Amino acid sequence: MAYKRINNFRGFNRDYEDVYPKLFHTDIVYKIDCRDCEASYVDQIDRCLKTCINEHRNHINWNTIQHSIITKHRINHQHDFDRENIKMLDEERMLNKRLISKMTHIKQQKQSLNLQR
Repeated sequence: MAYKRINNFRGFNRDYEDVYPKLFHTDIVYKIDCRDCEASYVDQIDRCLKTCINEHRNHINWNTIQHSIITKHRINHQHDFDRENIKMLDEERMLNKRLISKMTHIKQQKQSLNLQR
């Protein structure tokens, strides 16, 4: 048996403005869209979103044999991703729930770059 608080501030005040900048959120599921086609990439992180976005941007310059999915798409198609308009799809502290949310959002994508289907 678990206790879950039904009433919270967000439930009462739906028009509140998030004073915490999007790039500093943690424990989220996010989506990055390609600027040049309908491809998108969905992932979950427990770290700061800003750190993860910087890693995606800089991964193309790393001297590695194995590239990330986003880097492969950038190299093979000469496309770039819209890092200024990243969508936060879900915010969840529990990893298992975040993973389920991630898989649900991957299934909803038109042209997903994710390897998980």
